[in-house]
Amino acid sequence: MTSTSCVSAKLYAKKEIPRKGIAVVVVMEPTRSKQWELKARKNEKFAGLLREIRKEAGMGQKELARKLKRPQPYVSKLENGRAFITLVEFEEYSFAIGVNPVKALSRLYT
Repeated sequence: MTSTSCVSAKLYAKKEIPRKGIAVVVVMEPTRSKQWELKARKNEKFAGLLREIRKEAGMGQKELARKLKRPQPYVSKLENGRAFITLVEFEEYSFAIGVNPVKALSRLYT
């Protein structure tokens, strides 16, 4: 069996799916390690967005931390991808720096 995918087989596991009229179709699915790698890249991009919008607002980490009523290391961890943030916390983060959260998030997808 051959695969039309040009992605390394080490990154993806084969899953064979029988189809009517076709003996076997091979579908390449990401392995767990590849799934985590993809999630990590997305988290890094999101963390970069947090840092970028704060800097564009001309605000330092300490000032933002005061507005959020959190310690400054919390803001640092968010912006370095070492801590996760909920949707509610993201809204608070955005409003604290005077940015519309929807517009901020849309920058990840443009």
